[in-house]
Formats: sequence, C-alpha cells, structure tokens
Amino acid sequence: MSTGEIGMAEKLSEDRMRATGGQAVRLVEISADAGHGMGMFQSLHGFKEPKQLAEALNASGREHYGHAATAFIRHLTSDLERLTEGAKAFIGRFVQQACAKDADGQVARVAGRFGLIAAAGELAIAADIVPWRRGEVREACKRLFLEWVAARGTSGPLETQNGILQVKGFIELHGSSRFSSWHTPGQPTVNRVGFYRIFDQGADDEKVVYYVLPEGWKEICRGHDARSIASAMVERGIIKPDNDGKYQRVVRLPGMGPRRSYEIDGSLLFGDEDEPSPQVNGSAWVPVGPDFTAPDQ
Repeated sequence: MSTGEIGMAEKLSEDRMRATGGQAVRLVEISADAGHGMGMFQSLHGFKEPKQLAEALNASGREHYGHAATAFIRHLTSDLERLTEGAKAFIGRFVQQACAKDADGQVARVAGRFGLIAAAGELAIAADIVPWRRGEVREACKRLFLEWVAARGTSGPLETQNGILQVKGFIELHGSSRFSSWHTPGQPTVNRVGFYRIFDQGADDEKVVYYVLPEGWKEICRGHDARSIASAMVERGIIKPDNDGKYQRVVRLPGMGPRRSYEIDGSLLFGDEDEPSPQVNGSAWVPVGPDFTAPDQ
C-alpha cells in the first residue's frame, strides 16, 4: 500500500502512460490526510501539535522496536491452525460487508487486503498486545477501504470507468470543433466525429444530445475496449440503445440521411451521476472475539 505524495497514475502520466486496473490493485493508494486538519492524525492524544505526536511515536518505535511483533507471532503460533481459519472467516465477512453487491473482483481483492490488516489488528487487541479498544482496527480499515473506493470513482472495473472519463474528456476538449451542429448542418466541421443537438427543456433548461458516428466512436475510445465502454454507458442510461438493445441507433442525421450512431445524453454524461458513496452491506459489523468467532461482549 502507498501513501506517497505523488500517486501512481500521476507519476505514470508524466511519461504519458496510463495506470491499469491491475496496477491500481497491486499498489493500493490511500490518503495520508485523516481530514481533521492534523495531517494523518485524528487526535493529538494530549500533545499540542501533530509534530510532537509524530516525534513521540518515532521515539517510542525506536525504543520498543519489535516487541509487539514478537508477541504477536508467539500468540499466533500458539494455536496457528485455529487462528488462521478464524482469520480467513473474519476476512470473508469483512469483504462481504464492505463491498457493494456488484463490486468488481479488483475491488474485492483490495477489500481482502484491508480485511487481513483488520484481522491482524483485532487479533493483537484480543491478545492484549496493543491497548486499543476492540473493533477499532476493523473500523479504521473499513473507513480507509471506503475512502479508497470513493477515490477510485467506481466499485466496477476501473478500465471501464477510465473509458467513460475519456469520452467525457474528448467532448469537453473538442466540443463543437469535432461535432457538427444539428441546427446549422451546412457549417463545415473538420474531422467530424458526429453531431450535437440541443433540446429546449423550458425554464431556461437545455438538453444536449451527441450522435457519435461508428468510426468517431473508435477514435474517442482509442486505447479502450469501445464495445465495453458502450455497454457500460447503456447500462447507466447515458447511451440510448435501439429497440433491439443494440448500442447504435439508426438516426436521420442532417445532410447524411439514416445512419447508425451512438446517441449520448449529455445531461447524464456530465450531470451529477456519480456513483453513490460506498456503503457497508448489512446493518452492522459482525462482532469478533479473541478467536475471531466468539461474540464480542
């Protein structure tokens, strides 16, 4: 896991490279800002400023280096088989409760890694190795995982999300320079990829629909699976399919006659249609005892 100041995607973009979903899973980036105005800390535990707490933690770590790890390994190996099975069950519950029901496998794998950290922390608490309250590590891991999903932008495949963002970026960047106006079809458009049409919704409200030609769609989705992107946008209601469910609709385009095109609802593509914040499945977290199975009293 990484808390570097420069994220992997940003670093790769310096060389005009794009991070893949698999890379984002192998190197999980989490924010080092707890959101309380104290950097990575939520509480100063009696210190006046974050720097003092950080220095105290560093000093304590140098003085007591390895003590907790030795005690943890001793406790774990005292009943390795039972504790290992309990940890696996704990991780399974964590993944089930933390992930959305339709979460992509990439997201579930990351949830499993947070679940492993939570399992180790809760076991250390139950064995009196660390003085934290029971459930504290689990809640922290839950929060960090949900923040990771929110920063990722989707609980689905990252490649699909990036593809949709690329479609948005293309239209934002080129706009009317690559799309002919439906209302002034005689105006020349260099390297046209489609048309845009404005519908008056009344009350100073307008709706813009983009009709993207098949070859233009390939260009817009370059570097991604164009069919997968279209499928995802149909599923989200952004692209309107034909009556047979095909991604392209036959539309009579100005000056071109009936042609197949991708009909994109601009209000949905650019509107506040982000996925809702990730929520934990179920009403409560399953409690955990010293062996991961006994209820927490």
